[in-house]
Amino acid sequence: MEEVTRLELRHIACYLPYGLEGITKRGTVFRLGISSNMRGEGIEDREIGTWLNESIKPLLRPLSDLKKEIEVNGEKFVPMEKLKSIFTKRLRFDNDGFYYHISESVVRGERHDTHFPFNQLEAYSYLFRWHFDVFNLIEKDLATDLTLHETSQS
Repeated sequence: MEEVTRLELRHIACYLPYGLEGITKRGTVFRLGISSNMRGEGIEDREIGTWLNESIKPLLRPLSDLKKEIEVNGEKFVPMEKLKSIFTKRLRFDNDGFYYHISESVVRGERHDTHFPFNQLEAYSYLFRWHFDVFNLIEKDLATDLTLHETSQS
């Protein structure tokens, strides 16, 4: 496994659609944006290149928070429970123990012979949406623990 020593585009690009925020050493919070010209109410946007060049650390949740109640966009939930409820409605096991995603027509009881492999990318998209640290950046001091930052702001 390669040693990661600096924040790279591949670490933050997947969070771009989900309003990722980052913090500077001075404590200024910026939102990840496509263009540095994007300004609005509250937090100012900074483009990806600025994040990488100015050492803006993403505010991310540690994976240990998957079993804790979090709040995202005003909704409180336990991420593991939410993921379980999302995917158990659409997953089945075959005889070898592999997960298979089943189509809506199968769920409705209609005949459908095609099984689709479980879409892990869909599961990861929820982790990116909820700002979980899937690249272990907090431990490498390349990201800041969002939970601790929120606690210090209260």
